[in-house]
Amino acid sequence: MKTKITQYEAKRDLCVSHRAEQDNEEERKKVIDLVEKSSGERKFLKDGSQDYATTILAERRCYNLVEIKTPADDGTEEEIKPITINGAAIRTPDEDITWEIE
Repeated sequence: MKTKITQYEAKRDLCVSHRAEQDNEEERKKVIDLVEKSSGERKFLKDGSQDYATTILAERRCYNLVEIKTPADDGTEEEIKPITINGAAIRTPDEDITWEIE
């Protein structure tokens, strides 16, 4: 029983630190877009913000949510960084172990 309590206390501390990181992320300005998983084609959702999703997105396609990092003025291309969702708040400590392995 004591090990379970220790695991849940550690999980609570982890969730508090993740919450602080999330608050910092919310304040940071960023560009978010969708990229088709198979081809890597960007959908430019900001440009088509008044359109229906069926006109922008194709049926039976998988899309990744990404952050677009704007290039510096040195001629580099924009960087596409996938957004990952941790989900630690909804997992049990036992599920955390298998999640880390996967």
